Amino acid sequence: MTPLQKRFKRVIQFNGETLTINTTPQVGLFGIVSPGQARRYVNDGVVNSVSNRPFTTLYLSSDATISESDQVDRAGVTLSVLKVLDLRQRGEVLARLALPV
Repeated sequence: MTPLQKRFKRVIQFNGETLTINTTPQVGLFGIVSPGQARRYVNDGVVNSVSNRPFTTLYLSSDATISESDQVDRAGVTLSVLKVLDLRQRGEVLARLALPV
C-alpha cells in the first residue's frame, strides 16, 4: 500500500462509521448527493426510479471489497449498491466510491 493510499485509509477509518457489506464489517464515509450529482454515475432512468429518498455516496479504502448489487447495512437500513468506481491518481486506486440507494 502506497503512502497516499494509507493516508486515505486513515481518514476513512478515523472519520467513517461501521457498516456491513454482505455480512462483512467495514468502515466507510457516507455522504448525500443530489439527483443531478447522481446522474454522473448512473443514467436518468435509475435516478428517476429511486427519487423517493436521498442518494448516498460511500467512500471506502482502496482495499475494500464491494461490487455492484452488494447489500450495505447502515444502522439497520439496507441499501443496494448501484455503482462502484475506483478513484485513481497516476494509475493507483486511492479509494473506492459506491452509490448505494
